[in-house]
Amino acid sequence: QIPRDEFLRRIEPQLTAGERLRLLGTAEREGVELEIDLGRAPLTRVCLYLLSLPISERTARKEELLAALTQSAQRARRKSARRLGKVAAILDRSYSTVGSSEKHQRPLAVALGTSALLRESAAEYRAFWTPSLSSSAPADELLVTSRGQTDLATPLLDALDWDPELIVIVSDGYENDPAGAASEISRKSRRLSKRPLSIIHMNPVFDSERYAPRSLGPSLPTIGLRDAEDLVTLLGFARFADGTAPLSELEEYLSARVARLRKLARGEGQP
Repeated sequence: QIPRDEFLRRIEPQLTAGERLRLLGTAEREGVELEIDLGRAPLTRVCLYLLSLPISERTARKEELLAALTQSAQRARRKSARRLGKVAAILDRSYSTVGSSEKHQRPLAVALGTSALLRESAAEYRAFWTPSLSSSAPADELLVTSRGQTDLATPLLDALDWDPELIVIVSDGYENDPAGAASEISRKSRRLSKRPLSIIHMNPVFDSERYAPRSLGPSLPTIGLRDAEDLVTLLGFARFADGTAPLSELEEYLSARVARLRKLARGEGQP
């Protein structure tokens, strides 16, 4: 029988950054002020919060929100010793990325978080949104919304012209403009490429009909990506499965992860 506003005030000192972010809307409705450092919250949750704001508020708070997104991405990057080279991302923002009523805007949030994390992890990075944005600058990505059809072929061709060594496609797998084009382009581009080229499909949506993430086609390895902050870890396995990374690279990466986890278990280092 404790009133909700009183309950929020009492638990406020014990809340984590993620819990504060999740309860922020409730606290505002109850007239309770929660202090929050957005940059310390998990990356995907920060992106979900950003996308929940109207465009007018995102525009007015652009500097603050960009700083929080960058800080959260940097924290996620420090969890992995892996550093990436020249990377392009194909980021689906078609209407289907609105998601479901239970996971509202989660596919788009994962795409936005992926872009922020790759920007911090790669030596060179470019984002190619579909439909395209007027600008892929970090500040302009904050204004991203879900709209249009899923044309992955056009941004994939643009990314290939830039000549990256790794292309990450973030999409729910429902390509329809036209269907199957991304897989066919990937197959031919690998065969014609003068150097090893890795193209990985990361799917933030679980397909209940197949009990697995929906694939874009046989030429593209597909990995389920629930949270953007797990991207760099999953890329280590995906590139090995793709045949573009040797076993020694995967073993070296796993050894580094084990060493980090052992340090954390001993209370050393930052989580």
